[in-house]
Amino acid sequence: MIQNININRLLPHSNNPRKDLGELTELADNIRINGIYQNLTVVPVDAALYQKKIASKKAYTGDYVIVIGHRRHAAAKMAALSEVPCVVALMDEKTQLSTMMCENIQRSDLTLYEQAQGFQLMLDLGETTSSISELTGLSKTTISKRVKLLALDSEEFQKAEERGATLDDFAKLDKIKDVSLKNEVLEHIGTNNFNWKLGNALDKEKRLQKIARMAEKARLFSEEIKDTDGYEYHESIGVYQENPEDKINKPADADTVKYYFIATDSMVSILKKASGKKAEPAKVENTKQSRHEQNIVKLKELEKRAFELRLEFVKNYAFKKEHLSEIIAFAVRALYLGAEVNESIITSVLGEDNRKAKPEYILMATTYCALDYTNNSYSTFSGKYTDEESLNLIYSFIETVGYQMSDVEKQLQDGTHELYANE
Repeated sequence: MIQNININRLLPHSNNPRKDLGELTELADNIRINGIYQNLTVVPVDAALYQKKIASKKAYTGDYVIVIGHRRHAAAKMAALSEVPCVVALMDEKTQLSTMMCENIQRSDLTLYEQAQGFQLMLDLGETTSSISELTGLSKTTISKRVKLLALDSEEFQKAEERGATLDDFAKLDKIKDVSLKNEVLEHIGTNNFNWKLGNALDKEKRLQKIARMAEKARLFSEEIKDTDGYEYHESIGVYQENPEDKINKPADADTVKYYFIATDSMVSILKKASGKKAEPAKVENTKQSRHEQNIVKLKELEKRAFELRLEFVKNYAFKKEHLSEIIAFAVRALYLGAEVNESIITSVLGEDNRKAKPEYILMATTYCALDYTNNSYSTFSGKYTDEESLNLIYSFIETVGYQMSDVEKQLQDGTHELYANE
């Protein structure tokens, strides 16, 4: 039964999943003119006393907690209403929370972070992903993924949402296992550097996994140390060196001489006690590659990632009519440059069966694949910068149709990246 209750006796729910009620001015103006069309749902603060009063047909004079209608309540206060229509319900805390969650999810009123907090609270109250799924209509996988988001830095998470981060953006973070790395990348969601930072983090995880495997092999004949003071270097194996099997060479005298190792995020070094002289600090030159050679390898890694980001964009590009003239101009320019179709790349973009693809997309993808390839580069074999006309054309075009160049790509393009070899 609907009854009018004094607005000052209605209290916001402390566990309301929706923390930000949004802009209320328009709703308040509408309520001021037309009143409230839809009643609020509330529960008595003292449920036992409420039931006792109702049973004895006496008035309950206590306060109520809002379950549904927080925005209407706040707007009604702004509109200076003294009473609002309510339905009084008796619910336990778990039912109150699930009711609020369902109401807000159905209206798409909750941010991802608010959903995650709400689901976690429901789990804390004894619900399961299965029961929450039944209540909300969301899959168990979706609920689990939302809750996992709470492992991220809450402040950075909410900043990312303010920058327009989508669920797809957050889903990409699942590729990263380390939470600290996830939080580093989280800071860049919604910026032009997000995909680049994501690639960096994934590469770093691979490097650290490689280092861990190498360290395990070193541990078979040496002892791990944390400081190189008092030791001299026998050999260092860098993570960027050609070493597909993560080999660590056991010294020939390892059975009679005590060896040690130290692992960093870029190399594993084998050492032994210093023989009377001060140990030299670790140097990149101690590896089988010089610093210059390593810079070239790193440069090629950056160029490879840039190519992968461009290719991924083209794969996921959704054709828009307003882009047609740009696509045609791009195709004509590519023909002028003598572009040749790369069948392996175009197959990876369009697939084996491309009969269902739009002709405009086929034209765009084919032209792109004729110009771009894995070794496309702004650097020479010696690591020096060179202006590359075809790459300039590619970037100019894909930016026109929605691609965002990362800061690193811009540095590679204009020759300002620190890895380029100096004259």
